[in-house]
Amino acid sequence: MQFTITLLPCVVHAVNIPRRCLKRCTAPLLRQLFLEHTFFHLTGNNIELSLFTQHHHDFLKPLSSRYQTSIEISEKWCVLQVDSHTPTASQLDDSGARVYDLSLPLASAGISILYQATYSSDFIFVQERDAGFDLYSDNPNRSPSPISSPALSPISESDDRHTSTNTSLGSVMSELNDNLGQSLTTRTRSPAGKVELLPSSLACVGLADTEKDSWILKIMKLVAFPDLIPSSESSSLSLPAAERALPTEAPQTSGSDGRNDIDSDHPKFPPRPFFSFTVSSDGSSLTTDVVELATLFPPSERYMVKNGGELEAEDLKRTCSFHVNQLEDDTTLKCLQIDLQKFGLDKHGLVNRFSKILREHQINHLYSSTYRTANILVDQKHAAHAQTLLQDN
Repeated sequence: MQFTITLLPCVVHAVNIPRRCLKRCTAPLLRQLFLEHTFFHLTGNNIELSLFTQHHHDFLKPLSSRYQTSIEISEKWCVLQVDSHTPTASQLDDSGARVYDLSLPLASAGISILYQATYSSDFIFVQERDAGFDLYSDNPNRSPSPISSPALSPISESDDRHTSTNTSLGSVMSELNDNLGQSLTTRTRSPAGKVELLPSSLACVGLADTEKDSWILKIMKLVAFPDLIPSSESSSLSLPAAERALPTEAPQTSGSDGRNDIDSDHPKFPPRPFFSFTVSSDGSSLTTDVVELATLFPPSERYMVKNGGELEAEDLKRTCSFHVNQLEDDTTLKCLQIDLQKFGLDKHGLVNRFSKILREHQINHLYSSTYRTANILVDQKHAAHAQTLLQDN
């Protein structure tokens, strides 16, 4: 598998917004959509709202000190853009193999990463302190990076984050082709927390850059006001109308800042549709409930998106008497949300671990990291099996 890996000329911060803070964060969050970004990413799921942004100070500025202390912001992350040159029908067709192949040498070298798959490209996030000054050096005398199986136990104060403190990202990526055939042999019980199968049927689409002034308003509606999207099947999942009726502050259950009060099972925070939105110089991408996508982009406005036929299948479902999962060409996805709150951002090997499990069972997948979760998207027909594999292995 051939890739082009480009280091983007920016650094980003990962930002975690507990769901109890969403009301207060709506205005600065929407403002982020209109700022100039080399790279920007936003994901929402049952546990959190998570973004990667160059403008984290701009996000915090309008918030009171009380809410600023509830927002978690990481150190700087470098962004690697990965473009595949494999001649497949779609960028998404070989996404699972790409996740595994790219994460393996980094996991083996003890480098913690986050990963984001989009419609047109993949992105790997590496903490700035791990990147090194010899990134992508072509030094022919470079010695190969040591290979070791990553530790997968929860983090602790005594946890050694690196298996090799001198390993640079450049040397690891330069060894990529040599290391792709190796495997991580250590197999223990799954390090993950709860693996939840989210109810929405999802689709991943590309967004036309020339139509940004139009579709950005639809993104605003999806992020902040999904109750205004008239979709019959997903209306039970689109809950901000109920959420906005809740008290601004939920009861705090841990500490003065209440950071642990983000349990997705808390009765005040019912499920909401998964969404993942990415903007880069290479293009923009959106993944969310296919019913909401088809409603946001009706046939007359379908020129704004690039998709694999999922929206047209949803249109057909609405006009025919049979269910969409009876269609032979159903390509919608399901999201497996994995709770990683006990690990933090420094634990290496998790992306490769989950990808390896699915790859061994020929289950293609997309991967979306957030501050506290891994979100793995698989075909509808593989969802229940994938959930069992990730929970039990």
